[in-house]
Amino acid sequence: MQPIRGRTSHSPRPASAFEAGEIVGLVKIGLLYAPIVAPAAGTVDAVIAETGAMVGYGTPIVRILPLN
Repeated sequence: MQPIRGRTSHSPRPASAFEAGEIVGLVKIGLLYAPIVAPAAGTVDAVIAETGAMVGYGTPIVRILPLN
């Protein structure tokens, strides 16, 4: 997880609200950064991966509670 442009923290905070398709974080792959996109609108329930942690494809990074 890496800093998100325009945000003061490196990762989303619990209770942060997101829309579907919004970038919730970045993953560094070599010299490139790939966006982590929220699959649905909701709020962050928990941040699972720490900033700078190594994660693999499909690794849970944040848990989002859907808005229904």
